Amino acid sequence: MTIQQQLKRCGAVLVRQRKHQIWRLPNGRNFVMAATPSDWRAAQKQIHDLRRLLRVKGGQDGKGA
Repeated sequence: MTIQQQLKRCGAVLVRQRKHQIWRLPNGRNFVMAATPSDWRAAQKQIHDLRRLLRVKGGQDGKGA
């Protein structure tokens, strides 16, 4: 399953697309994805970031201020 398919499945909406794809998640956060990633691990990193954004509740991501 591609990242775009996962985004659509979770209810994300593609807001705009130029050099990056900007997706609006159901919780109001944005997920940014490069149109042409240069890192060979980009897909794995994007999946990790997407899961983190969907898991976060109330704007708290566990990082100190």
